[in-house]
Amino acid sequence: MGRGSNNVLAELQLNELHNVKVLGLSDCDLVTHLLNICGRTHEIIKFPNLNELQLQSLKCLTHFCSDNVEGIEFPLLWRMRFQGLPEFQNFWPTTNNSITDSNPLFNEKVSCPNLKELYIKKLERISALCSYQLPTAYFGKLESLAVFECEKLRNLMSPSVARGARNLQGLWIKDCQSMEEVITEEEQQREGIITLFPLLEKLELSKLHKLGHFFLTKCTLEFPFLIEVKIDDCPEMK
Repeated sequence: MGRGSNNVLAELQLNELHNVKVLGLSDCDLVTHLLNICGRTHEIIKFPNLNELQLQSLKCLTHFCSDNVEGIEFPLLWRMRFQGLPEFQNFWPTTNNSITDSNPLFNEKVSCPNLKELYIKKLERISALCSYQLPTAYFGKLESLAVFECEKLRNLMSPSVARGARNLQGLWIKDCQSMEEVITEEEQQREGIITLFPLLEKLELSKLHKLGHFFLTKCTLEFPFLIEVKIDDCPEMK
């Protein structure tokens, strides 16, 4: 799409998107949202056949939808790439959306049960990736997760969501200057052995200057298939 495009999907009816399999948008300086949800705030927005969603270099994009909706469903989506979206907050605006509020990118109303690849880079206003209310199996199909240059992101996910990501094979986190922990601290501490990400093969943590720990727990962490680990420029990590 060109630089002059604005509200690119505003003129389309939602039922016209039912057969879309790949949705990509890049280098559109004026776009603030993709879908103009006018008078449909009580609906669940569905993309029943979408396989890939790629948004890149959209400096004014704040939300996927223009207004609050009941939910959004991507039942077949397996690849999501968001890059260079400095104003993007989440999928739709809420009453408390501001730069100081924690509005997670993924919550229980955003459904993508077959997501395998998630790539996020330069989302400068995202302070939380996942809601604490996410079901354990939310990322059950996820195989690859890369998070780069998200300067306000403080952590990646809760222990319960991490336990459900049983197919994750690669995890890369770089240049997230506010990240203090990858997995949030467990409320009820216990002892023993925890197998997080049982299929994880590659782990890279780089240039995370506030990172104190991967997961603060009394348990021993076990990664049975881990073959490659890189930890670089994480001066506070214990």
